[in-house]
Amino acid sequence: MQSKTVVSTFAALGAVALLMLSGEARAQFSATVTGTSDYDFRGVSLSAKNPALQASLDYALPNGFAIGIWGSNIDSDFYDFDADEQVNIDDDYEIDYYLTYSAEINEDASFNAGFTFYDYPGGNDTAGYPEYYVGVTLKAIDIKQWYSHKFLGLDESAQYTEVNYSHELPNNFSLAFHGGYSWGDYWKSAGGA
Repeated sequence: MQSKTVVSTFAALGAVALLMLSGEARAQFSATVTGTSDYDFRGVSLSAKNPALQASLDYALPNGFAIGIWGSNIDSDFYDFDADEQVNIDDDYEIDYYLTYSAEINEDASFNAGFTFYDYPGGNDTAGYPEYYVGVTLKAIDIKQWYSHKFLGLDESAQYTEVNYSHELPNNFSLAFHGGYSWGDYWKSAGGA
């Protein structure tokens, strides 16, 4: 039931974003397929340090909105860190639905915000959860603040702060740095920050 609500919400948000288009505006589809040696999410391997196949489909609008879907195989045992919690993941895949918005502030800076719903279709109703973010990009530095009021489908909030830096190198290479910090009620009860 929760998955149907999320899909319906994204369909409605997509329709609203389409209505905001001018007559001359064109939207753009993009897709990716990625093979990784490990699906690592914020320092935690969600594929038990095994390879993962991931794919995405995005629909970007010229007004700064974008909507998309992303999927990956996972190891469903990654939820098994607290026997008292009643989260049930039976399937070995994750599907994320997202809506983003970005706007240029000036030549060197932009603002971005978004919503992601992490869904585990074979799990119980509590398995999926929403997360929101706001961020700014200043030249090559990207800063984001993420927040979920029901992290991992539980009744505990969690936050994640990240800073990214990217530097272009010759021959279509780039050097990227990432730093992130997880904190909030969920992490306190799990013995973290």
